[in-house]
Amino acid sequence: MKDVLAGELLARVLDWNPEDLARERPILQAMAAFKYDGYEQFSPGMRFVESLACWLSQFDQCDRQIAYDFVTTKLVYFSPEEMTHLVETAYPDYIRPILLKQVAKEQSLNPYHLGAIANTDEFRIRQRECLFLGLSDGARIDSFRRANRELDHEQIWQTHELSNERVAELLKNLLNWRDANAKNTFNGFRTIVLMDDFSASGSSYYMPKTNGEVGGKIARFFKSFFTDTKSEIRTLVANADFEIHILLYVATGQAIDHLKEYSKNLRMPASDTVIVACLWCSITTLRTMLLPCFGLTISVLHAGSFPVSNGTRS
Repeated sequence: MKDVLAGELLARVLDWNPEDLARERPILQAMAAFKYDGYEQFSPGMRFVESLACWLSQFDQCDRQIAYDFVTTKLVYFSPEEMTHLVETAYPDYIRPILLKQVAKEQSLNPYHLGAIANTDEFRIRQRECLFLGLSDGARIDSFRRANRELDHEQIWQTHELSNERVAELLKNLLNWRDANAKNTFNGFRTIVLMDDFSASGSSYYMPKTNGEVGGKIARFFKSFFTDTKSEIRTLVANADFEIHILLYVATGQAIDHLKEYSKNLRMPASDTVIVACLWCSITTLRTMLLPCFGLTISVLHAGSFPVSNGTRS
């Protein structure tokens, strides 16, 4: 009965006739059953279809069908389960292959013999010399740590903002691992991975200022790494043979382009952008009708891209 009432509410909002409702109801029921009803922040007593009807009602009647079509054909929603899957596969599917390839090149091994490479001491050392740092709570470092038991807990830390004491502790644990395993390693890390869940524009990582400087999370990290003489972060790496990877679970093409541009402009000795998922949706049709609803806040969205939902609602 509740599903029937929700469908009738949506039909009134969209001015559908019975044929329209009969055609769209199976699609909406499938979306709700397979994913959207699992969203955890609906208002009490509401689920996907009721919430969709309320959201559509804010638009002018002539624009509601456009918004409905966008939700049903263009919007990409990542459920909590899908985000967890991205977190759990980030290392084995994206970072680990990079490390395997590096070891194969350094040791002149066949890059296609992955099992043989993974069983070498050189790979175990290279893996331990990789440091994972969260850029925000969204990086879900706790889930990442639990999913990757082959990594040492002491090479994973929840924030990129490291005190001098924490830097010393990370290096101490690395050297203790080296001594305990009788491995010849560098006196520092060779790979640093900065992790986050989602980026729509990339501006929180690199934010150009009016005075010509660049602010933002990653920009500040790079500055403390290379120019801040009081910071001990630079001691995390032993020599110039290191890499910094930016690992995003989900990102728009605009965000990736922004990250690549400013990473290059900062003239890093070695820097890669590792993309776990990069999704892009056009908002060309939506821009005109969203302006009256949200005013100048639409200015944060750039033509040609639309932020992808990551399980949160604005």
